[in-house]
Amino acid sequence: MKKNPLVSVIMNCYNGEEYIKEAINSILAQTFQNFEIILFDNASTDKSRSIVESYEDNRIKYFWADKHVNLGTARNHAIEKAEGDYIAFLDVDDLWYPEKLFQQIPFFNDPSIGLVYCLTNSINSKSEIVNSAKFDSNQSATKISFFDLFVNYDVVLSSSIISKEALLSVNGNFDNLLEYAEEYDLFMRICSKYDAIRSNNIHASYRKHDSQCTNRYFELAIREEEYILSKFLLLFPNLFNSNIKLLEKKYEMFAWEKFLYFVSQGNAKYAREKIRPFIFRSIKKFIFYGLSFFGKHTIMFMWDYKRRKTGNLPYNLNKWF
Repeated sequence: MKKNPLVSVIMNCYNGEEYIKEAINSILAQTFQNFEIILFDNASTDKSRSIVESYEDNRIKYFWADKHVNLGTARNHAIEKAEGDYIAFLDVDDLWYPEKLFQQIPFFNDPSIGLVYCLTNSINSKSEIVNSAKFDSNQSATKISFFDLFVNYDVVLSSSIISKEALLSVNGNFDNLLEYAEEYDLFMRICSKYDAIRSNNIHASYRKHDSQCTNRYFELAIREEEYILSKFLLLFPNLFNSNIKLLEKKYEMFAWEKFLYFVSQGNAKYAREKIRPFIFRSIKKFIFYGLSFFGKHTIMFMWDYKRRKTGNLPYNLNKWF
């Protein structure tokens, strides 16, 4: 690794006027200062552009889309402009803490590492911490494999950094068919060839929005996760042929997510069909299967209670139960 590598920070923006200044300032406050900010504005109609142009820092490189595109495509346009040895991501409503780059970049001294990420806080619209990640370990960092992430994906985009070399090894782009899980797809492809490192320290904050808890969001999440799994089975047949039990575990997780979603939509009969093959694998599934006969309200009460208690939105619904 170079002594002082250049880091390209990818920021994708669409009508981000409320938080964009706070996000940019959190990058400029880094103790590691050799970075460029690639800010790709996806045809915003608010004041985002004027806010960005108010900065007099030549490390901020602003690009404007002529028309709005989906998020996977927008991220690809931004990456095409990146000149760094490493690529970090910060969405315009999230925040970094000052030591983030300084603490994470050295992990790339190990050439087997393609992805580095960290623990995060969850914050609200006022930037108040509503949930703080906890990790019960004396280790400052943990090496993560493809199958670790496959079963328990815990990467928040704004906590992540990837090497340009690793990115190029998987054709260097996000799947532009995806709106919800584009980073999951890319990072898992990288981890099919490289290991990841999770820093067990908090160096970023992820902002939770109520709009992320909509029915459309969960329906999209389930659909895209299934699409990605089908894609992975085609791309990495040898990996899965030697790990059938983990693949079965993933199908069980999908069945549970579908159960929760279809119960929430009032279609308990269809929900039970999805989870029935797995109800004897855990007390949780057996109990919730039984509760589904009494209507959705009991299950939804537990769903909402868990969501309020954790105060954050995990990547998949399984982490709520």
